[in-house]
Order: sequence, then C-alpha cells, then structure tokens
Amino acid sequence: MKPELMEQIILQLAAAYAKDPKSEASVELLLPQKDQASVEASLKARLLAALKTQPVIRLTNEFNSGLQISFRGNDVYFDFSDDALAEVLCRFVGPKLASVIKG
Repeated sequence: MKPELMEQIILQLAAAYAKDPKSEASVELLLPQKDQASVEASLKARLLAALKTQPVIRLTNEFNSGLQISFRGNDVYFDFSDDALAEVLCRFVGPKLASVIKG
C-alpha cells in the first residue's frame, strides 16, 4: 500500500469519526517500520489540525505493508494490513486464486 493511499484512508476515517460532537477523537495508528519516514511527519500535522489532538503512531514488525487505525476510547479498529486484506480477498475468490494470494 502506498503512503499516499494510507494517508487518504486515515484522514477520511478520522474526519468521519470527528463529526460526532460527543467524540474526543484521538487516533492511534500502527504502521510498518518501513513506512515511518514517508507517512509520519505530514500525517501528524494534518491529524492534529483536523482532530485537535496529537495522534499516536506506533511502529510494528507484525505486518509488512498497510496499516491499522483505531480511536482511543472506542473498541473499533480498522485493519488494512496486507494479511487482513489478503484474507478478505480470499473469501471471495476460488480456492486456486486464494492459494496464489496467500503465497
């Protein structure tokens, strides 16, 4: 997943969450270490401006591509990691194509 797409997903989810007047939206992101430099600097400033709270960005080795996003104080999180997206795709394709996707 390209950093630009990750930023779009994060900003759109954060904007939708912030529309709730009761929410004190505070974003937590889990990113692969390889994407830190390309995403972190611009994204922190844009989220701070949109949500008025400092986002928490954590790095992980648990997945190689994609991201996970959650909002503090909320039990919901969105998983856009490579493994999660492959799992969703495999549910909708035949067994032969699923084995190719899973590698």
